[in-house]
Amino acid sequence: MTDSQRLLSQGMNVTIDFKAGELNQVLIVPTASIVQQDKAQGVFVSKTGADPVFMQIVVGTTVNDKTEVKSGLTGNERVLLSFPAGTRKVTSITGGGGGRGR
Repeated sequence: MTDSQRLLSQGMNVTIDFKAGELNQVLIVPTASIVQQDKAQGVFVSKTGADPVFMQIVVGTTVNDKTEVKSGLTGNERVLLSFPAGTRKVTSITGGGGGRGR
């Protein structure tokens, strides 16, 4: 950059936005919808008349609150951010010990 008209002086401030690139025609999901299950990343998808189904995905770039999905979804699914009442299966954790012996 040159300043042939001498418009810039020492001590002046400037605001610049840099674009590192753009992603066009990509499938994105809310980052908050991505979960870890059995060592795999994925999302839960709503199925009509059935319990939500875990779909494994491969993620790409994350920007703010959106994450690119490189594979695993077609784009026609309804990705869940939370489970509808009564549809989330809860697994109880059992273990031995932890209590005080007498």
